[in-house]
Amino acid sequence: MPLTLQGDYFGGKVGNKGIAVTLDSPYFQIFEKESSITGGNLLSRWQRSFSETSDLLLQINYEFTERDELQVLENRDTFDLDFQHRFGLGERQDIMWGFGYRFARVDIVDSLTIAYTSALRKDHLFSFFLQDEISLWPDKFSLLIGSKFEDNGLYRIRDSAEPPAALDASSPSLRLGSNIQGCQDPVPGRT
Repeated sequence: MPLTLQGDYFGGKVGNKGIAVTLDSPYFQIFEKESSITGGNLLSRWQRSFSETSDLLLQINYEFTERDELQVLENRDTFDLDFQHRFGLGERQDIMWGFGYRFARVDIVDSLTIAYTSALRKDHLFSFFLQDEISLWPDKFSLLIGSKFEDNGLYRIRDSAEPPAALDASSPSLRLGSNIQGCQDPVPGRT
């Protein structure tokens, strides 16, 4: 039952040179500014193995960044939660399912020349996946069938052939999959 906890922090300065719009002639000014960038993350992962063919994984991650650029101040916070359960079904099948949730918050402070219609943005992403790996020729050839469903509140449902998980390249496989994303209605003003 290993529990992992790790984190990082960074900070620094970046030199920028730019042009700012002014209200007086010549209506612009060239200036230099030292911009600060800070951020970090904290990751927690818990794993539990029940047998060689059954295990659980729970992962929680928080990240933040602050960028004080030439004409924009941006603060970003992201929280992720991921759960995954794998178990064997019979001799030849390996079932994996799981879900995820992401909350992202972006706060942008406007400047004289740049303004955002929505300076504070909060996004939620929900996901669920299910896959079945079927061993057709043990340790040589397998078939992976699965689907991943996402709802991020921004786009209508769409389907893609991207499989929900990657396989070990040492074992040739045939992959079939789908990826469906959707929401109730598009957010007004976004295309």
